[in-house]
Amino acid sequence: MVAHVLHECGLYLGPEETLLSASAENPDGYWENTRIVAFNDSLLEALGGAWDAPPAQAQPETLLQENSSQVQELIADLQERALWGWKDPRACLTLPFWQGVFPLIRLVVCARSPLEVARSLNHRQDAMGYDHGLELWSAYYEALLRYLRPEDRVVFTHFDTWFYNPARELERVANELKLSIPPEVIEEASKVVSGKLRHNASTPQLLRDAHLPNAVEQIYAALLDKFGAVFDDMQADEAYQQRLSATLPGALQESLIATERRLSDARWELKTTTASLSNLHQETHRLQIALAEREHELELLKPVLALREQQLQDLRASRAYQLYERLVKPVVKKK
Repeated sequence: MVAHVLHECGLYLGPEETLLSASAENPDGYWENTRIVAFNDSLLEALGGAWDAPPAQAQPETLLQENSSQVQELIADLQERALWGWKDPRACLTLPFWQGVFPLIRLVVCARSPLEVARSLNHRQDAMGYDHGLELWSAYYEALLRYLRPEDRVVFTHFDTWFYNPARELERVANELKLSIPPEVIEEASKVVSGKLRHNASTPQLLRDAHLPNAVEQIYAALLDKFGAVFDDMQADEAYQQRLSATLPGALQESLIATERRLSDARWELKTTTASLSNLHQETHRLQIALAEREHELELLKPVLALREQQLQDLRASRAYQLYERLVKPVVKKK
């Protein structure tokens, strides 16, 4: 959504055909350049990881040497525009590589509640376990904070702020990026924000009641003072927070969290069990094919065995064999 808003302000994200299309889970679209997403995936694979299995480190020098020509080709079209960029959460994990490519890189970091991210990942078609989702949230933001350099020009924004006062937050982000955007453009771009795009909401109280892992709480606490004045005003706006909390009574919130965790774990177990059953089915199918091949080989050997049996019978019935039985065999036994 934030990438969409910035796109409405003139940020070029790539040709329309390269942008990841909308889905039932995200009807507004993802606004991710599929070529850059695929490239980031290849970087993670080279590091022995994946988007859902972050690698231990980024090794920017090695990656730059191996991918310098490819990345220049990748961004050639983008660099033709005055204002361009891309959106891809994987950049949290590959940031040292991009810092090497663009020493003066400007970053917009849009953070969401870890609870909302875990819910979102769990409700996708390829449902991810609740605890795994929290671990992934932690890994991404821990890597981002570790990789950021003092010279990086970075703006932090919280996803919730855009539903509180989108125009004011857009103006703040634009000012931080040193972008001059006319007020009428800001007003029009802010209309992109809709409550329908908020599938998973949480409140500060809901986060406290969720009993998040210590690592998640610590990273989220480190981020909270980076989101700017609009976020701070939203947090201090008791009337707004009460309206959010009123959508779910406190007891129901706690019950919902516990139920979601159990349901999430069940979904994850079902997914892994289904994958195991699929692997067993494939192995069974492979063994059935191997067995059929062996049975076919046995069928081919039956005529050969029958021929050998007939030859043995003919040999036993021959005069030479009878002489052997009568004269040679007794002598051999005596020795």
